Amino acid sequence: MVVDDEPLILSSISRLLDEMDIALITATNAAEALHLLADHEVAVLLTDHCMPAMSGLELAKTVRSRWPATLAILMSGENKYQEETDGLAADSNHAFINKPWQPGELIDALETALNYYQLANEVQQQEPLPCSKERP
Repeated sequence: MVVDDEPLILSSISRLLDEMDIALITATNAAEALHLLADHEVAVLLTDHCMPAMSGLELAKTVRSRWPATLAILMSGENKYQEETDGLAADSNHAFINKPWQPGELIDALETALNYYQLANEVQQQEPLPCSKERP
């Protein structure tokens, strides 16, 4: 899912992700994103940080509390927000990308997040290993 209040950014990212064969949902604000998230399983949330009503950081925290498996990547054209998001990234599966982003950087971040999401789901579906085993 991509959330940005700037239609040109949504369009640019959509065109870029079309090449990756990724199912994409877009939203123009946090409220719309939360509504869509209630109906769709989303592996990665790519959101602008500076948005009206609810920031991308607030959205990422809300998503984390409701859908903890969803990973978040925050984008901002202002470096001052990276420090704010570092705390979120340190204790969870979130990342930060500066705008303007480079296509390769964005693709790498999304592929890393998607791979992590898939691996976490596979691990969660496996049967737990026994804690101890008797040795001969």
